[in-house]
Amino acid sequence: MAVRSTLRLGALPTGYAGYITNDAANNAIGPRHHQRAGAEAAVFTAISVQAGTNVVLNGTNGLAGGSYVVLTSTNVVLPLGAWVVIATNSFNGSGSFTATVPYSASDRSRFYVIKSQ
Repeated sequence: MAVRSTLRLGALPTGYAGYITNDAANNAIGPRHHQRAGAEAAVFTAISVQAGTNVVLNGTNGLAGGSYVVLTSTNVVLPLGAWVVIATNSFNGSGSFTATVPYSASDRSRFYVIKSQ
């Protein structure tokens, strides 16, 4: 006898979309990346070092007027929850952003992620 269940994603914030996926690799069924309906995630378009003390991150594709955080880590394989928030700001009216964040020349490598709020 087959067992039937109904799974529902639940309420999402206005303007966001999501779906449920069958994750066979982890033997699980669950929600998959929620993002604004009809839009890609914000992305970096340029990164530059400013006078050896700051990194300037530029990007686009954010929600106009929406907020974002920039996270950083020296270990790219850490889960995002372990990355450090180094900037919080809002996208401009066209969804673009510029964030100036601290940089240390002693870092052998540093990684950045932008996360819409």
